[in-house]
Amino acid sequence: MMWNLVRAEKLDAELLKALLDNEIAAVSVPEFLSEQTRRDAVDGIERIGLDYYRDVEPPVGRIGITQYEHRRGEENRRAYFAAAPAANQRRRKVFAQSGDLLELVTDAIAAAWPGTVGLAYEGDQEYFAGLVRVIRKGLLHCDWAPNDAPGWAIGAVDAQITWNVFCQMPESGGVTYVHNRPWDPGAEEALVPGSYAYDSSLVDGCAHVRIEPSPGELILFNSRNFHSIESSEGVERISVSSFVGRIGSDLVLWS
Repeated sequence: MMWNLVRAEKLDAELLKALLDNEIAAVSVPEFLSEQTRRDAVDGIERIGLDYYRDVEPPVGRIGITQYEHRRGEENRRAYFAAAPAANQRRRKVFAQSGDLLELVTDAIAAAWPGTVGLAYEGDQEYFAGLVRVIRKGLLHCDWAPNDAPGWAIGAVDAQITWNVFCQMPESGGVTYVHNRPWDPGAEEALVPGSYAYDSSLVDGCAHVRIEPSPGELILFNSRNFHSIESSEGVERISVSSFVGRIGSDLVLWS
């Protein structure tokens, strides 16, 4: 397979494996959500309302919690697992009318994958998954649990992808760029002090794909690759997402 964006009517095991092994750049399933489901999801998000990440510029709105924010220290770790059940319940409340978008995507992945697919657990403690986000601009970064979550159960994944299903897109901008530059320890030299972002020189000369999602579209890509989101104008760019990691023959989800 060529390292590019593949459009498909539905997911299959070959596509998922190719993503996990970074043999292709991304997979798109257009019109994954119906117009009514998408509108009901936006209504639910607006009804519940957004929080914002602390100390993140440009601001990023969200509903849900992230492991990344809780990655440092045992107290933060306990706080994440204490909050996860309520956060999962809140997600179900947000999508009570539309149907739980996490479950829709998990079912689509499970139908394609030969192993077990489900929420990640730390012993008997469940992770949260299904993060709602409003992003005006996303700086260059990657998401890779062996680096972001050493010592956590998800730190044992040997490959990681992310999915985003888009409930609403702005009139212009909001394009995602994914670069064929997986994280390795040497990448940390390009980390911008005091930020989650990396210097753009890290991806100079690397192949990349440009992904311009449409409302209702499902996009998956390998999140170990560095990626960014260009600035947008107009209505808010609203997506729901989680990570999917491979452990043995199984896939686990978390946010």
